[in-house]
Formats: sequence, structure tokens, C-alpha cells
Amino acid sequence: MSWTASLCHLGTSGNVTVDPGSPAPSPIFYFVVVAQDATHEGSYGRKSSGLERPEAMEVGACDLPQAVQGSFQTNGGCLMNGKNPPPACTSGQDPETFSPYVICSSACNAAWIANANSDGGFYHALQICQTFGDSTLGQFGGTCGSVCGYCQGGTSCKMNGPPTFDGSGNDCGSDEIGPILCETVPWQCLR
Repeated sequence: MSWTASLCHLGTSGNVTVDPGSPAPSPIFYFVVVAQDATHEGSYGRKSSGLERPEAMEVGACDLPQAVQGSFQTNGGCLMNGKNPPPACTSGQDPETFSPYVICSSACNAAWIANANSDGGFYHALQICQTFGDSTLGQFGGTCGSVCGYCQGGTSCKMNGPPTFDGSGNDCGSDEIGPILCETVPWQCLR
């Protein structure tokens, strides 16, 4: 999917007219409506997996930092302790091993977190999930060194590949904190 143009600040009436011009033969047009305030844009919707679609990048004046579902709420979020889902590209380090991770996508029902570089690391994934307000560790598995993708180049927290959880990365034992995922591993956090 690629983004070639954008329109923003169209008002709140719910009506707009868009003229795509004279298209070449057999083009495919699609339109995505995204809420926006003065400083942030909202969700681009969800993939069939339930995870957030990646936001459009470098599309002119409409390209604002994304605040996914829940972040505009003022009376408490949808996760444990009233937390809101963290925005995609939020990064951090495992509190014990200092291995870097990044949020690929996040919503009220699930988050997708992955190793932040092709070197991988050692992750107390459940502890990290709970830090963000999720309660359960979901599926996990290898990435072949990709960040927010599976065995393909060019993926990142801004341009996700397909989330694939093949069950690998769980043979690194556990400690007093809990099970440790390792290598280049993504995982799901569930509400």
C-alpha cells in the first residue's frame, strides 16, 4: 500500500467532495478517513489480524504524529490502571537485560512489540506488556532479523510487515521475573 496524496482540515460536517482527476487505465483508488486534531492524527483502522494499520508517512501537511485508539481519552484509558495504548514507535529497553524493543502497533485489545534491531536480545516480555497496561503475553516468534515484520527487508515501526508468530525465541529460560524470550523475536501483549 502506498500513499500518494492527502487532504486535511476538511471540517466536521461529514461531507466532502474529492475529484481524483483523470486516472490512467486500470488504477486502483482507495480512501482512508482518519480523525485529526491540531496536533495528532488517529487510527488508520485495523488489519484483519486486529493490529493497527501503519500510518501514512510523508504526505504533506496532513502528516502529524499518530495517537492511536484511546490516546485522546481524558477520563482514563482502556488498559490496566487506566492506561492508554502506547503509540507505534514507542521504544524502550528490557528493565533487566537492557535489550531494545519497539512498539510495532498497539490498541486496546492487543499490542505488537518486537526487537528494535537486527541483533535481537533477551526480553522479559510479560513484564514489558504489564508496564504498558496489558495483562497477558500472547503469541510470539521469530523475525529473521526484521523489525516489525517477518523475514523481509524495509520493515519498521512506521512500515509494518505481516505479524507472524512462529513460536520460536522461547528457549532462553526464565528467572525470578518470568520467562525470557530471546533473539530477534516479536510478541503480542493482550488485555
